[in-house]
This record gives sequence, structure tokens and C-alpha cells, in this order.
Amino acid sequence: MEGKKITWKDGVAAVRHILFFNLVQSPTKFFKNTMPSKYIPKGTQWL
Repeated sequence: MEGKKITWKDGVAAVRHILFFNLVQSPTKFFKNTMPSKYIPKGTQWL
């Protein structure tokens, strides 16, 4: 097979990232519910 082989180090990194983004950091820091005004159509009504 070609390509990178997944090792135990990749698994540890994945668990670390999951814990960091779910437990340590607040979701509002990464996911904002606001849309920039340049992407909001003007003159239309939202349903």
C-alpha cells in the first residue's frame, strides 16, 4: 500500500485534539452564529 501509515502517535494526537476542542475551549470561540454582512442579501426577506 502507498501513503502514510497511521500509527499510535496519530491516535494520541486525535484524542488530544478531541479533548482540547470539546473540553478545554469553549465552542463559541470557534463557531460563531453570525454571518458577515457582505454575505447577507440586501432587499430580500428571510423566511
